[in-house]
Amino acid sequence: MEKKLKITVITVVYNGIDYIEDTILSVINQDYSNIEYIIIDGKSDDGTMDIVEKYATKISYWVSESDNGIYDAMNKGIKVATGDWIIFMNCGDYFFSSDIITQVFSQMLIGIDVVYGGAWVRSMWGEFQINPCIPKNIWKGFVHQSVFVKCEVCKDMLFDVDIKAASDYDFIYKLYIGGKRFQMLDLIISNILYIDSGFSSVNEIVSKKDVLYSIFRNRHSRKKFIIHYSYHLIAYLRKCMLIIIRSLFPNVILQIRRYRDCKR
Repeated sequence: MEKKLKITVITVVYNGIDYIEDTILSVINQDYSNIEYIIIDGKSDDGTMDIVEKYATKISYWVSESDNGIYDAMNKGIKVATGDWIIFMNCGDYFFSSDIITQVFSQMLIGIDVVYGGAWVRSMWGEFQINPCIPKNIWKGFVHQSVFVKCEVCKDMLFDVDIKAASDYDFIYKLYIGGKRFQMLDLIISNILYIDSGFSSVNEIVSKKDVLYSIFRNRHSRKKFIIHYSYHLIAYLRKCMLIIIRSLFPNVILQIRRYRDCKR
C-alpha cells in the first residue's frame, strides 16, 4: 500500500488572541489523517499562547520566541518541518473546508513542485473570491495560504528576510523562473482575513514595491521582464490611487463594494 503523504501546516502568529483559535481549529479538524501541525509564535504577550497550549496535544511542534519578522518565523517553521508538502495558514486565516487537504491530495501530483488554488477573502469591504491564475501566469499573483509547496523545495530556498512585505511573492517567483512545475486546482483552499487599516494600506504599497524589486532583481529575459514589471507597476500605481480615493471618500468606496456584492 502506498504511503500517505505527510502534509505540514505552519501557522505564524504574534499577539493573535482574537483569531488564533479559529485557525487552529480549521487545521486540527481536517479529515486528512497525516498532518504535521507547527505553530511559530513571536513571543506573544496577549494570551495567544494560552490558546495554543489548550490544543497542545493536537500540535506537532510549537515555539514562542522573538523573531526577525514574519518571514523569519516562516523560515523557522520550514526548518523543523518533516512533511512531504508545506502550506502556511497564518493567524486569522483558515482552510475553506474540513476536507480540503483530502481534496487537494486526491489529485495526481506526480512531478509537481507547487500546487495551488483559489481563496475566499473577508474584509470590512465585504467578502469576495480570488480565483487562481493558470500556471504560466502565476507571476501575476497568488494567495500564499492557498499554495502547497514540496517540503524539499522550501528547505532549499527559504524566504528572503530582507524583503519585508512580499517575500512570499519573491519565493514563488524564483520557483517560477527556475522552472519548477506548478499545478492549478479549481478549488477554494483558504479563507483569509484582510484587516483594512492605515497600516495595512501602507503595507500594501510596500508589498507592491517589493514585488517590483523582486521582478527586477530576478530578471531573466528581457521580454518577460518588461511584461511582468509593467503589469505590476500598473498595479502599484492603481493601488496608490485607490488608497488616496479611499482616504478621501471612504463611504463612496464602501457603497461601491456593497453594490458589487449585491450583484454577485
